[in-house]
Amino acid sequence: MLRELQVTGQARSFLLLSATPMQTMPWEPWDMLQILGEGGPWLADFDDVRAFYNGIVLTEKGEIDKSLAQRCAHLVAADPDFPTHSDHPEWKTPSVLADVMQFGAPETRTSVARWLRHGSPLSRRLHRNTRATLHGYYRLGLLERPPAKRKVIDGQWDFQDTRERDLYLAVEEYILKRWAAMEEERRGKGFVMTIYKRRAASSWAALRRSLGRRLELVERYIKIQAVADPTRLDLPEDFDAADLPYDLDVDWPNSAPSTLEEATYERDQLRKFLKELEDLGGQDSKVVAFAEVLEAITSDGRPALVFTEYMDTLTYLRDTLLPKYSGACSLATYSGSGGQWFDGSNWVSLTKDEVARKLQDGQLQVVICTDAASEGLNLQAAAALVNYDLPWNPSKVEQRIGRIDRIGQVQPEIRIVNMLLSNSVDDQVYGRLRERCGMFEHFVGRMQPVLSHAKRLLLGQTLDMESLDAAIRNAESDALTRETYLETEPEPAAETPQHLDRQDLLAALDLLRDVQGVTVSSVKGLEARAVKLPGMKRMRVGCSLRALEHDAGLIPLSPSDEVIRQIAYSLGMAQSGLPLVIATVERGPFRASAAFWIAQGGPVRVERASQLLALVAEWDGEYVDYSTRHDVLRRAIAEVEQRVNSMEAECETRMRRMRERQLSAVR
Repeated sequence: MLRELQVTGQARSFLLLSATPMQTMPWEPWDMLQILGEGGPWLADFDDVRAFYNGIVLTEKGEIDKSLAQRCAHLVAADPDFPTHSDHPEWKTPSVLADVMQFGAPETRTSVARWLRHGSPLSRRLHRNTRATLHGYYRLGLLERPPAKRKVIDGQWDFQDTRERDLYLAVEEYILKRWAAMEEERRGKGFVMTIYKRRAASSWAALRRSLGRRLELVERYIKIQAVADPTRLDLPEDFDAADLPYDLDVDWPNSAPSTLEEATYERDQLRKFLKELEDLGGQDSKVVAFAEVLEAITSDGRPALVFTEYMDTLTYLRDTLLPKYSGACSLATYSGSGGQWFDGSNWVSLTKDEVARKLQDGQLQVVICTDAASEGLNLQAAAALVNYDLPWNPSKVEQRIGRIDRIGQVQPEIRIVNMLLSNSVDDQVYGRLRERCGMFEHFVGRMQPVLSHAKRLLLGQTLDMESLDAAIRNAESDALTRETYLETEPEPAAETPQHLDRQDLLAALDLLRDVQGVTVSSVKGLEARAVKLPGMKRMRVGCSLRALEHDAGLIPLSPSDEVIRQIAYSLGMAQSGLPLVIATVERGPFRASAAFWIAQGGPVRVERASQLLALVAEWDGEYVDYSTRHDVLRRAIAEVEQRVNSMEAECETRMRRMRERQLSAVR
């Protein structure tokens, strides 16, 4: 689609955004660069890209040879857009660059490696805001407070009753045998057994529901030997086949037994397991350990999120916690079907915005969530998180943590607890990911190849833990993988004049209170305004991040927003004899404006809102005659016309160069 938009000229540029962590293989971002107009030698042969990043690493180590240094230098020289080093413009000369890379002093090699790293097409076009970036913004004074520190707590637990352990091991053995038999019959058929294994690790409640549904299927098969498969009922609530390892082909074959003998054996096993689950009564070592963990991490009053993959587990935890939190009405849930809150008598449905608002207002102490809440929700009013079970896709862990670890988090430290059965596969896999890859501390984007191996282990597709260790070692030594996930370095804001800010717009709205027929009122407790002008519907605008997060119905206040244009148009400024003259020229995506104030000594260019207010304060109230206004307007339009023409010409030049580079890359 993007290629078609580009080739047909329907789009001049693209801005591709993702609110979730970057989850790609190292070569995939480079494929995207071609659509963004990159070409030439960078995309002619991917081996050149790999050599370039290996050259950077070897330059820093002082181990690069002549051949590789020359290869990197010629790649840089062939890129007309490669930025020139501010102190060393001579580095753009291939022979000079190759010599510096090979023979430069250690500090010089460090400098040239940094320049090469940040000058690559990927670094020029890919902006990654990470926790490290936010820390940098704080040091530059662009954030009020630094990002919260993450305190990761191992919530390892173990069975306190031998009956629980024996049952868990028996179920695990049954699942392994059935998976092997079903996979031998048809690849992908045993996937349902993988699901049961994940649900057993989640909770007895989830396992009980799964085994019960499986028993119903098997018993129906015994009766009629043809049944519909309820496998999908056991999937994680936000299941996406894309989360599976790339080589696991699941086409949802019927997972029912193939023979009557097989079905009879499985029925007897399932009945046995369900009977043992029933005999456990209320015994649940995991939920006991969870209750202790939850009590500890919320002891200072901070709210907590509890995550699980499965609705059955969510319901079980909700019912378990209800007696403690029902009196204060401080328990809620959020899943794919929306939010729910216990009001003291009943469970009441809530929208996601209402859940966030109650949490922000201090009405909630615990919110139990499935992974449906791991995207698109601002829940930073909570400062603790419990992973009651861990997802089979480790990338989702960061999305969960991202609900509370975000701008607006007021606690200096957030607490994260992972409920992992001691010495289980999950414990070993996530333990390695934390110790070797830094999982839970930050997103492990550069370890993306490792996560594919982790998924296979978590899904029971392999028991070879050494394969995970090998994948980690390979990722650590792969320069391309490491450099692809380079974090954006924060830079001081450019010293450009600020013509208008949010407070200027807010002050302008408040001035409308004195205009006849216009109503402007404050929104209680929020930095927001409600505005009503003649002939227009009432509009509510938000003037701060807190206001917008608190009330989803507010319109963000922005100088380019249609609301501001409507207000200006309704006031009829352009038809008046005011001394203020504004000229705007807009052609397609290009827009420029200029403002002048007609004073006694001639027109004065207006650069800032504060300047305009001062001019208005000095104004004697006399209107300007038509001919004077027209002359100033004509000259202002000519000025902005020229600016727009320059924008169009520069864009056309860039587009032509992009097309030339793309063509050269495929020749």
